[in-house]
Amino acid sequence: VVVGTKNSIVRATAELTYRSAGATAFRKKTDAVLRIADAAFFLNLEVPQRAVGGERIVYLLKYENTAPHAFAGTQVKMRYPEGFTFSGAEPAPTEGENFWDIGEVAAGGKGRIAISGTLNGAEGDTKRVKAEIGFMREDRFFPYQEIFFDTVISPPPLSVTIDVGPTRRGITGTFN
Repeated sequence: VVVGTKNSIVRATAELTYRSAGATAFRKKTDAVLRIADAAFFLNLEVPQRAVGGERIVYLLKYENTAPHAFAGTQVKMRYPEGFTFSGAEPAPTEGENFWDIGEVAAGGKGRIAISGTLNGAEGDTKRVKAEIGFMREDRFFPYQEIFFDTVISPPPLSVTIDVGPTRRGITGTFN
């Protein structure tokens, strides 16, 4: 089975060793380079393009099995940007704050995961979130598909500054 994300390049190596009746060993090795033409899953990640630092945001991940057969043992893995504080998800993660074991996804099967939290950063910072759908083998994650998007930290839509100082008539204020 060859696994990879759409348009990725995978190298496969096969080696055959055999012995003739005279006990001479023969070895034949060949390599093939494959380009993954299409992905088994379609991923859509809805992410706010802009957010104010400290603002509550929601990442909405939608997935669909586009293959003509089911995939058992399917899992979703999220990689949150620096400055993201997880507050909850629907459905809840099965491990930690960023891992969902969604089991078998039937041919044409769909699902969604909504993740909420706060995103902190300085004005102008770009924060990247990444989602992957795949499976685990021997403690290693193999993605069928991955997707990522960026959110830019924006200035707050309203800022207020107040200068307080003595004047002849009392206190003055400046509002921006």
